[in-house]
Amino acid sequence: MNRETLDKWLERGILGLVLAILVFAPLATGAVRPFEFLVVQALTVLIGVLWIFRLWIAPDTKIFWPPIAWAVLAFVLYAVARCSIADIEYVARQEMIRVVIYGFLFFAITNNVKRAEPAQIIAVTLIILASGIAVYAAFQFLTKSPNLWTFNRPVQYLSRGSGTFVNPNHLAGFLEMILPLTIAFTLLGRFKHVSKIFLGYAGLIILVGIGFSVSRGGWAATGIVLLGMLVILFKQRGSRLKAAIIFVLLMCIGLAFVNASWFERRVQQSYASGQFEDIRPWIWESAIDLWKEEPWLGGGPGHFDERYAKHRQADWRVQGRPQYVHNDYLNALAEWGIIGVIIILSSFLLLARGFFCTWAQVGKGQTDLNRKRSNREAILLGALFGVIAILLHSVVDFNLQIPANAILFVTLMALITSFRRYETRSFSDPAKWVTKMGLSVLLLVGIWYLSLQGVRRFEEQKWLKRAEQLAGNPDERIAALKKAYDAEPQNFNTTYRIGEMLRHQSWQGNADYKEKALEAMRWFHRGMRLNRHSPYNYLRYGMCMDWIGEHEKARAFFEKAVQVDPNGYFVASFMGWHYLQIEDYDNAKQWFDRSLELYNNYLNRNPMPGIYLEIINRRLTETSEEPVLDFPPQP
Repeated sequence: MNRETLDKWLERGILGLVLAILVFAPLATGAVRPFEFLVVQALTVLIGVLWIFRLWIAPDTKIFWPPIAWAVLAFVLYAVARCSIADIEYVARQEMIRVVIYGFLFFAITNNVKRAEPAQIIAVTLIILASGIAVYAAFQFLTKSPNLWTFNRPVQYLSRGSGTFVNPNHLAGFLEMILPLTIAFTLLGRFKHVSKIFLGYAGLIILVGIGFSVSRGGWAATGIVLLGMLVILFKQRGSRLKAAIIFVLLMCIGLAFVNASWFERRVQQSYASGQFEDIRPWIWESAIDLWKEEPWLGGGPGHFDERYAKHRQADWRVQGRPQYVHNDYLNALAEWGIIGVIIILSSFLLLARGFFCTWAQVGKGQTDLNRKRSNREAILLGALFGVIAILLHSVVDFNLQIPANAILFVTLMALITSFRRYETRSFSDPAKWVTKMGLSVLLLVGIWYLSLQGVRRFEEQKWLKRAEQLAGNPDERIAALKKAYDAEPQNFNTTYRIGEMLRHQSWQGNADYKEKALEAMRWFHRGMRLNRHSPYNYLRYGMCMDWIGEHEKARAFFEKAVQVDPNGYFVASFMGWHYLQIEDYDNAKQWFDRSLELYNNYLNRNPMPGIYLEIINRRLTETSEEPVLDFPPQP
């Protein structure tokens, strides 16, 4: 086998691995869970291995480096640097690994998908995948199916289609990035008529899937993108009649959706009190407050959810944990700061500039870009509008925090960028020996790091999974959690869980209750060091001190919890609980009232203050003592 043939097989291998990632991630609920993302990480490592071999085997190796590559590289390096100084190392490292993988895939695609044929294979594979997921979403919507593969969907989403994603909004985000490709292929692609009919039907199925997601942001982004796309296509000779027909068809489908009863119910939910209601503005305000603390560098990669408590608004709607900002731009600003946002926006501007430069070459018809049976024009236009769709939707959702959607977004950016090699200035330079060596070393470092972190993460998750299976055996469960801690000593959630189990054992009141309480306190203290922004370690530490009679010392930890989460109903309840232990009923009553003010007991969602307020009222009116409940509700 000569070098040219081997190089072709390596190219096909890289393409196959990219396709495997693009197909697996959305099918695996968006690759949001650790084990599923580890599969993506392992496939990325394999791509790196094949790329190194290709660097040295290809007879005419060239490095493709357009201007946007500098912006992508800058953000990857910024992510690595920002992670090194982040408050919560564990969270920042996981976020940094994601950024490295996304950046790596961008460079791998732009440097190894060099022809229209593999780009077309990627696009068609995505269309087939999206059609299948849209059909699944339609089935869920029409049958109110509670199932997503082998587990149950959240109750609040049973009236909406989510496909293989947990959240229907993320399904809409995924589908809206692929829909423009189907329209572009149908109108501009150089396919046979049968293939175009298939693509047209696929586009219709994907559009219906977006409708059944009942995602307001998805509907708006799709409508704007389709309108803009059809305007451009209407200007293309030979596509005007087709564009007009599709426009009329889409209008009919849109009217059918608008007149549907479930569409009306969805709109009415937003105006239940006569004005627009949504929790997003409260979360956005918290994100802005976090950004103001560290405007240039941001709060830290992946830190918003962990630092949210301090900036929580005093409203019952936002007493839960939002996880993300529900606006990817504010999310980036809050976590990465002005520097990070500038780099991100510069990459978008360079992408747009690259598209227009390449599109100009398409229009000239003088280059290889417009040769017979080429689909580059369709891929370019479809990929660009797919990117625009998710950027519009990101104003009201966190689609780009979902690995499957982020990887698809990066892939579309890479496909647009890869066609810049056909411009007059190709941005491709022959790779000299020194260049090959430097790039190989860089790839090897990345492969080594991702492999090391992957093994570490797998070992941790294996023991955490084992701990879940040992719920009926506390001692073995604690042992499994300690194994997980040994594998990953930076995970503050693991230390908290160990401390909680030990605290529960202490509160059984056995002879060793004090030893168990002291051991639990040691684990809570580790959690404080690993994540100083979480109120729960302070709360539990203070509860242990109250349990062993150290009431004066306990107060400082409860006060610290309040400082970290000043508008949290849960923290307020336990501050009242602490005052109840020292029989300070006036302060206890104030804090329990505060908890109910923040989050009332509608549908028994916050029962603890009411239970203790009854005890306080009896103690204030009777001389007899009432035993204090030893087991308050858990978070």
